[in-house]
Amino acid sequence: MPDYTDAKKYLIRLIARFKSAAAMKLLSDVLSRERDNSDLVETVLDNLVVPPGADVYPAISFLEQSSVKSIQKKLASFYGRFQEARSAGYLQHLLAVSGSEDVQASALRALGELGDRENFKYAVPFLDLPSKDLQAAAIFACGKLGDHSVIPFLARFQHSSDNTIISSLAEAYLAMGDVQELVRLLHTVNTNNLTNIIIGCLGRSRNDNSRQSIWKFLSHKDDIVRLAALRALEGFGDFALLQFIIENFSSFPVLYHQQIVNTALSVASANREKSESFVTDFLAGYAARQAMSLLEKNCDAVFHDLLVRIVRNLKSGAPNKDWKEFFQLLDGLSATSSGQPFFMFDLLIRSSDDRVRNEFLSVNDKKHLARKVAPPSDDSVILMLKIASKFKIAACRHIALYLLGIDNQILVSEALQFLQESKSDSIEQMKEVLLWIFNTSHNDKNREKAVEVLCNFNNRPFLSVCEEKFPNESLSMKSCMLESFGRMGLKNNLFLLNKLCDANQRDLALSYFKALIHLGGWFGQHNLVDELLSRYQGDMEIELFAAKALLRNGRIEEADSLFNKNFVNAEGESLQRAFNLLSDVLPTDNMITVSLSLLLNNQSSKQSFGFLQKNLTEKHLEFLARFFLQL
Repeated sequence: MPDYTDAKKYLIRLIARFKSAAAMKLLSDVLSRERDNSDLVETVLDNLVVPPGADVYPAISFLEQSSVKSIQKKLASFYGRFQEARSAGYLQHLLAVSGSEDVQASALRALGELGDRENFKYAVPFLDLPSKDLQAAAIFACGKLGDHSVIPFLARFQHSSDNTIISSLAEAYLAMGDVQELVRLLHTVNTNNLTNIIIGCLGRSRNDNSRQSIWKFLSHKDDIVRLAALRALEGFGDFALLQFIIENFSSFPVLYHQQIVNTALSVASANREKSESFVTDFLAGYAARQAMSLLEKNCDAVFHDLLVRIVRNLKSGAPNKDWKEFFQLLDGLSATSSGQPFFMFDLLIRSSDDRVRNEFLSVNDKKHLARKVAPPSDDSVILMLKIASKFKIAACRHIALYLLGIDNQILVSEALQFLQESKSDSIEQMKEVLLWIFNTSHNDKNREKAVEVLCNFNNRPFLSVCEEKFPNESLSMKSCMLESFGRMGLKNNLFLLNKLCDANQRDLALSYFKALIHLGGWFGQHNLVDELLSRYQGDMEIELFAAKALLRNGRIEEADSLFNKNFVNAEGESLQRAFNLLSDVLPTDNMITVSLSLLLNNQSSKQSFGFLQKNLTEKHLEFLARFFLQL
């Protein structure tokens, strides 16, 4: 009988992702069914999450009968993680009879997490054992279960050089809320690693005395320690930290700049009313690019509103409402960052009335502004468009339209994406520029992109232009045209596709089938389809895409035959390639079945598991349960 252990472990991790009562029930059933398979039991215990209000203890306590050390260790950790008070007797039993240090250490930490001071007496004896791991676990438990009365028990470990002991001691003092002992411990350790551990605990204490102690380490000679202090202080929301970062940013290695910007913006968001001058100085200074990059990933209403208020404050200080002078002021403020002028200008436009907007546009025509933002090779243009897209800033459109006219593949692609995502009202202008790119560009990728977008606009007059140019185009451009004609979804395009598809060109045959998928049900005649299938028999890619086209046209048996032929019989690299192709052509639910089959056979597991992680939903739980029971 095949061993499906690996497949089952994948399934357990998939089921546990849902963190629901139904998932918990299913995993509890798995535990009961697989109780003799320690590998699977441990996987369930590692991944099982108990939803609020749910009681998993009755369904899991039978595992207390297990004599397998690894299961005992995992079960103890599980009880501690979910603070299951009913497990105290079992944990005490493990301490008394288990001969495994790993199991006893896990039981000690779990007892600590239960928080019942009655368990304190079970932890103390382990402080005297020679094992560092058991001592560390006992220290942790004593800290969790005791109060200041346990300090004499712990004091003898104050000068240990063992990282595990010191980490547990710091966690114990933190659990007791004893900042004084934490500070004392901080001054006794002699390695940067231990210093960082204790600084982290002080930061989590949120105590004012802790904050003062951490501040001293901002001037430490080691950059890693300074960074640890910054991170610890971040949680206090201390506004003074912002000024320190502005003044000392350049003294940190570039490697840490992104983390420091993250800390600074976090503190700024906690001090919104105080932070305007900081954001102005910081974004306009040497950290501008790092801050902009972070905004791209994390921009939200907080920082957008913050920057708008900065602009408004600057506007109120502009002399005599002289807008040209104000624009120069704003430009000067942001001159140290290639991308910043455009971002600040755009916020100005967004927050001003029509008179200001018109004056601005008269001073800065779109081409001048686009060149001011950055040369085409500078990725700050792309960064600005991405940020603007998240903020839904409409004023970026004229910049994007200008970028379409630059014969640079990356800039054109990003500008088109922005214009489409922002649902630009400049479609007619886009068509004009796109036609210009198609007719004059020397960059084939830009021309292909122009074809794709024009076809997305259902620009039917463009078809005649393409048909005229088609014979003299490169093979990649011909393929792009065929696929784009199909995406237009127009039934009349079938005649054009049949006319332009060259049966002797494999890439055109493939593009023809991809186009037919979008025109499903409108074949009208099957001669060319059958000819291509006959000519390229055995070509996996063509047959898989042809299968979906056939499926759309109601030729179900032929489609199934092609799918089965290219999937069932594939092995090794061919199987992985078939899987990748299937994910393009099969509906999601079908692909889930295919992915589960791959897991079952221990083939292409990484790709299959990745697909299932992205596409499984709660509705598939019952299906997963049935699948699991069949193994």
